[in-house]
Amino acid sequence: MGMTDFINPREDEKPVYERIRDMTDGGVHYSFECAGNLNVLRDAFLSAHEGWGLTVVLGVHTSPQLLPIHPMDLFEGRRIVGSVFGGFKGKTQLPHFAKECMDGVVKLDGFITHELPLEEINEAFDLLIAGKSLRSKYKLDAEHVIPSSSFPDGLNNVKRQGIVKELKSLRRRYERKAQRFLYEQLLKLEKAEEESQFASSPFLENDVLQYESLRLR
Repeated sequence: MGMTDFINPREDEKPVYERIRDMTDGGVHYSFECAGNLNVLRDAFLSAHEGWGLTVVLGVHTSPQLLPIHPMDLFEGRRIVGSVFGGFKGKTQLPHFAKECMDGVVKLDGFITHELPLEEINEAFDLLIAGKSLRSKYKLDAEHVIPSSSFPDGLNNVKRQGIVKELKSLRRRYERKAQRFLYEQLLKLEKAEEESQFASSPFLENDVLQYESLRLR
């Protein structure tokens, strides 16, 4: 994956960001947080070089816990930005990206890990939740296709639209199921960590309470 160095925080006495600074002569030019963990984000930010280091937030942070950053860390020139879908601009970049896919410049076949019949769509979502699937492809047999001669004019389109609507509804329902499962697991992992940090940081706890009161309004 291009990695040249690895740091295990459980085996190193120094904080991760200090070790990275030592290894990179003052800090990295770019750091990326991909775990959705506040402690990892803070280490990523502090490991960026003073003056020009840039930290990119890619992880999804579902916790209301806030990021403690001293203003002087920003004053020195470090920056922290978010990146939704890698900063992809759909309106201007999608046509070019679609052309590259059609021309074979971008290879997409490798992202399809499973091919299943439509009847096994539930198993496809189970594979996704278990982390065993990246993208599933569904096979439509002849029995799933409604011939245009089966219905009078106009009725065929209505029937097709009904099937498409039903499939979209099924997909949304299982996507919500997968997202809810991942969200619950993330909350379990962060619960103990948040409680210990709140106990030692009354100012941070107060910020979270204010956030919750604003959200309830």
